[in-house]
Amino acid sequence: MLERARRSFAMTWATTTLCAVALLLPQRASAQAKRDSADARGEVSADARAWALMEAGVEHFKQQRLDRAREAFLAAWEVRPHYAIAASLAEVEMIFGHYLAAAGYWEFFLGQAPADWDEKRRAAGRELERCREHLAVLTLEVSEDGAEVLDNGKVIGRSPFERQVWVDAGVHTFEARSDGRSSARQTLELAPGSRDTLKLSLPEPERPPLRPGSRPLSHQDEGSGIELRLAVTLAGAGLAVVAAGIGVGFALKANAAERRVDELAAEVRVQGDPDLVRAGGACSPPPGSRPAACEELSVKLDEQDSAHQVSTAAFFTAGLVGVGALATYFIWPSPDAGGTAARREAVTVGVHASGNDLGAWIAGAF
Repeated sequence: MLERARRSFAMTWATTTLCAVALLLPQRASAQAKRDSADARGEVSADARAWALMEAGVEHFKQQRLDRAREAFLAAWEVRPHYAIAASLAEVEMIFGHYLAAAGYWEFFLGQAPADWDEKRRAAGRELERCREHLAVLTLEVSEDGAEVLDNGKVIGRSPFERQVWVDAGVHTFEARSDGRSSARQTLELAPGSRDTLKLSLPEPERPPLRPGSRPLSHQDEGSGIELRLAVTLAGAGLAVVAAGIGVGFALKANAAERRVDELAAEVRVQGDPDLVRAGGACSPPPGSRPAACEELSVKLDEQDSAHQVSTAAFFTAGLVGVGALATYFIWPSPDAGGTAARREAVTVGVHASGNDLGAWIAGAF
């Protein structure tokens, strides 16, 4: 009785979708017939083939030749994927117990069917939920993006998976592949309605073989590690010295400009106001005469400000690079992995900036 009712429901879907195709095909054929080209004639021919296959599938269904009905619906789907054909296929697949395939067709139907098919869409939604009662859902997490994921040897997608994956209940063997590498295979027995999370980890890529005569540079090589650490530290120290030298040079230049500014300001005060020059104005308000030292005072003020800014930036850079070089020396990995980890956790490097004060600091246990 249950099987007969199920087939009756499927027959209702098949008849309804057949009518939908019948209504749609003449409209499409009429529109395409207006185009006098081989492509247009091919489009009409494809619709006609889908119609004939759909009609044959419905006839097989009436005669309860379900295998042949399914074959005809699948052939029609290959010619023209359409929501009407999807609905008929979904019902047939459910009769055969192919719930995963049926769920895919129901999802297609719900995504493509007309919005005003309220009753049909609600019925399709109920059928989709009925399919999912027989399925299991997985959340797949893969250690690398772009890896192929296989379920029982069949590719089901590439990582990352933005949505959960529905699979048939039963025993499944999963693995991930990328660039010739494979994860360890994991076998799960999934019950209907179950929800699980599966993590697949790929091995690290193999390093390319060394050329003859070459040797790897590794921090586990004690001699080369010490040499490289010293080279990096000395390079950082050298840059710090250069930056400090630049800072000293511009600091001297700023001091010289400041002394000249004081001299010129004394000359300007006789006939004007040097504060006006510092504010970017004239030495004295009109109609007063402009002292000759005004021009040079303005130039020296700009020179003093520029030199001070450069010296400040250079000293800050020297301090930062110097602290970085010092930190590199103490934090650099050594063959003693435990000691290295401990030093990394114990060392802290920071930068301090407040008002006109700039500095850097390093603290920790060495």
